[in-house]
Amino acid sequence: MHALIINYLKCCLRFLKCCSRILIIFLIICYNQFMEKFKKVKFIFINVFVIAFIFIVSDYLYNVYLYNTFNNDINTMPAEQKNFYKVITSFKYKYFIHIKKFGTDYELSDYFRENKIFNVKNEKKGSILLFGCSFAAGAFLNKEDTFAYKLSKSTDRTVINFALSSCGFGQMLWQTKYNEIYKIIDEHITPEYAIYIYIPDHLIRSCHYKYGVSRQYIDNYYLSYELKNGKLTETNPIGAILAHSAIIRNFIKNKICTDQT
Repeated sequence: MHALIINYLKCCLRFLKCCSRILIIFLIICYNQFMEKFKKVKFIFINVFVIAFIFIVSDYLYNVYLYNTFNNDINTMPAEQKNFYKVITSFKYKYFIHIKKFGTDYELSDYFRENKIFNVKNEKKGSILLFGCSFAAGAFLNKEDTFAYKLSKSTDRTVINFALSSCGFGQMLWQTKYNEIYKIIDEHITPEYAIYIYIPDHLIRSCHYKYGVSRQYIDNYYLSYELKNGKLTETNPIGAILAHSAIIRNFIKNKICTDQT
């Protein structure tokens, strides 16, 4: 009886040894497979990190190059333009610059009341609303030299100049939905005409605002419309996240938003 118990215990020990060996072999196989996959993941992670680091450094250097180039161009401009651009382009590298919806920072009422209305006391003629970009706004010109002033004098009508520098079609559509615009209009003679001053660059600017790449060294704005159910509705920018990069931003501006698009 004693011998049988001893043999039984030996069999159990052999069985446990066999199971432990199988378990060890299984764990070794699992470990090796895990390490193989980990090596691949580690290899991919390291490569992605290196590529991202190189891209960010390159993007920074490219942004510095563009900024220095632009500053050299500023030095050749007339004094008023030089002072204007030096104020708005103070270098502040932000890889994730702000890309905001157009109109979030605008307080137009005071802006227009101060220097954009040429009032004529002739109630027999309706006023003229003027829209457009810096050409219509009269950027860097004396008041007497602007198109709006000359238009007011030649027609004997009040001219309300709603033109905005660096803007185009989309901003005019946006203005028609801005309540402050109508408050300004109501303060003057009822408008009889609305004029939009067009230049070919407005088509390209519409593309810039579509992707949120309208500006280089300050916060960008996006504004785009598409036709839905017979109505023009605002849309979100395409690829706005990518447009944070100076390299991609300039690729969009120079390769996608061209005269041919």
